[in-house]
Amino acid sequence: MFQWQRSGGSIHHACMHKVYTFDMPVDDMKRAKTFYEKVFSWKIAPIPGSGGNYHSAITVPSDERGEPKFSGGINGGFYQRGTHGLTGTFIEINVPSIDKCLKKVEEAGGTMHACKDSPIKWKCRNCGYVFEGREAPERCPVCDHARSYFEVWCENY
Repeated sequence: MFQWQRSGGSIHHACMHKVYTFDMPVDDMKRAKTFYEKVFSWKIAPIPGSGGNYHSAITVPSDERGEPKFSGGINGGFYQRGTHGLTGTFIEINVPSIDKCLKKVEEAGGTMHACKDSPIKWKCRNCGYVFEGREAPERCPVCDHARSYFEVWCENY
């Protein structure tokens, strides 16, 4: 979380950007659940309303809303490959300014594949509430679950 740097004879820390949550695709949810629970002692549970296609992965001690109880803890989930509009592993990183971060990405040779100003529909995996905005809300206004319970919503035909 923190990187120590020496500056002008004194030592100070610079905040590193924290990974907030992860989502990983699986081909066999039951097999993935058994594996991660057995190997890492994670708590894997289906999210109500997901039809079994999304399971939360609690990797550290967490409160009743699934938020880690200590700084640096990361929880996430598994989704059935081919569902939820995702095609690979998704990692969310909290940054203080998206504009400054995007500028650094471009300066480092990265490219944008979507306009950051385009509104996105986000769906709470707990209650189904749909929100439209540049990023998911901090908390669901319906069920009070954390941002980590939101996923990008898409219509599958």
